[in-house]
Amino acid sequence: MKSVLVCIDFSHLTDRLLATAIDLAKPAGAVLHLLHVPQYRPDVCRYVSLSVSTPKAGHRFAEARRDLEALEAKARKVGVQTTSRVVQGPVSQVIADQVNEYDVDLIVMGSHGQGAVHHLVVGSVAEGVLKRIRKPVLLVPAKE
Repeated sequence: MKSVLVCIDFSHLTDRLLATAIDLAKPAGAVLHLLHVPQYRPDVCRYVSLSVSTPKAGHRFAEARRDLEALEAKARKVGVQTTSRVVQGPVSQVIADQVNEYDVDLIVMGSHGQGAVHHLVVGSVAEGVLKRIRKPVLLVPAKE
């Protein structure tokens, strides 16, 4: 394994996701690619360029960038080569694009266990990723 993509949503799972990914990447000498995809609002993004979006959205994007860089520093501190990116867009598609760009061997993401109704109405990011790629996905469960 040479490359692992870690999908970070800054939920209560973030620390567990990073720790799991480090445990997998470090012995293999793999590079961690940390990815955060901010909440996508197609009704807004269709009409407003991100470069001219509201100051509040720009602040949240910058805050996500700083938080992701802090996670990157944690991984580097324990000797794991790491990159990080914040990319706007439909979550499943952005993840699939990053998998292809980095030629990732494994995707690590959280499973929040929202329930059947949520899944029926909104769908699952993990399911969307699995439909788009043919790489292993490790789901870290919300509950231990």
